[in-house]
Amino acid sequence: TSPAASVATSALTATHVALAVWRQSYLGIELDVARNLVSIVVYALAVLLTTAIDSEMRALRARREMQVAVHEPLLQAHDDMHQGVLISEGARPVYASDGLLRLTGWTRDEVMRLPSVFDLVPEDERSEAIERTRALPAEGGLVTKAIRCRDGRRIEVEVALRRYRHDGHDRSVAIVRDVTARQRTLEELARMQRLDSLGALAGGIAHDFNNLLAVILNNAHLALARADGEKLRTKLEG
Repeated sequence: TSPAASVATSALTATHVALAVWRQSYLGIELDVARNLVSIVVYALAVLLTTAIDSEMRALRARREMQVAVHEPLLQAHDDMHQGVLISEGARPVYASDGLLRLTGWTRDEVMRLPSVFDLVPEDERSEAIERTRALPAEGGLVTKAIRCRDGRRIEVEVALRRYRHDGHDRSVAIVRDVTARQRTLEELARMQRLDSLGALAGGIAHDFNNLLAVILNNAHLALARADGEKLRTKLEG
C-alpha cells in the first residue's frame, strides 16, 4: 500500500472509533465492537481500491505521455499520411495515435482499457487474425485484417507490424492503414474485367455465327436466282 493510502485508512479508522465512543458517551448508544470493526474494514478496502485505481490511471497517463514525447515526430508523420499507430506490450495496448482514433472512432481511454489489441477485430474473425499475426516472422510483417469501429462499421485495414524489446518487455508497433476504398476499387476492377471477358466471348460467338449466316444467305440468294418454281422460291425465301 502507498503512504497516502495508509494515512487515509488510519484517519478514517480514528474518525470512526472516535464517533463510536462519542455516541456511547453522550447518546448512550452501546458500542458494538464487531459491527464497528466490519465498518472499519469496509472503509479501509474502499480507500485501498480507490487508491489502486487512481495509481493505475496515473501510471496509464504517464506511459501515454512518455510514448507521445518519445515518438511524437514519427507519429505525427503517420497521422499526416492518414495512418494510425498502435503500440502494444504483449497484447495490451500502451499507445494509440490520433490517426488510429480518427480511423476507428474509439477514444484513447477506450482503446487503452482493452485487455488485448485483438479486441478491435470483429469477434467472428478474431481467432483467424490472431493465427495470421502469430504466423508472421519474428521481426514482424504485413497482414490484412478487419477492424470494428465504434459506430459499428467494419473496415479492412493493412497492418505493418514491427516487434521489438523495450525495458525487457516484448512490444509491437503497428502501422494501420485503411484499405477499404482500395479493396472496393479492386473488386470493381475485377468485376469490370469479368464483364469485359464475357463481352469478348459474346462478340467472338456473334462473329463466328455471322460468318455462318453470310454463307447461308449468299447461297440462298444464288439459289433464288435459278429457282423456276413458285413453291421452291417460297421455301428459299423462307
